[in-house]
Amino acid sequence: MKRLILASMLVALPLLGALPPSLYRKAQNRSSDVLTIEVKKVLTYRYRHNRLYVKARAKVLSVQRSSRWMRRGSWITIRYRTFRRLPRGTFGAAPIPVLQKGHKYRAYLKRQRHSWYYTPAAGARSFKTLHKKVRF
Repeated sequence: MKRLILASMLVALPLLGALPPSLYRKAQNRSSDVLTIEVKKVLTYRYRHNRLYVKARAKVLSVQRSSRWMRRGSWITIRYRTFRRLPRGTFGAAPIPVLQKGHKYRAYLKRQRHSWYYTPAAGARSFKTLHKKVRF
């Protein structure tokens, strides 16, 4: 019995570790759409304990790679679920950052089949902040 418990713990331990950067890079390279966007509207809904549902509306500033008709000036909707932080004492993948209104991002996205919205393609590294909007 002790061996069975020890064996199951050894198998489960790697599942609790943080993901290596190489996996994020592979996911970025495999993403169907790579866009530079400016976020115009963000809605967040809290559900369960520390989880968030994010829905953002963004304007496409430039297109590096696109699987469809995407072009500069298009508007897209991005939807995803994330969490604020992991419970104390646990390890795992980093949360996808919540997009901020007025910020510009390089976005690694994938379009959902048979729908009109996009989701992050590279987990926590799906959005790279480019510039922050400065208000005077």
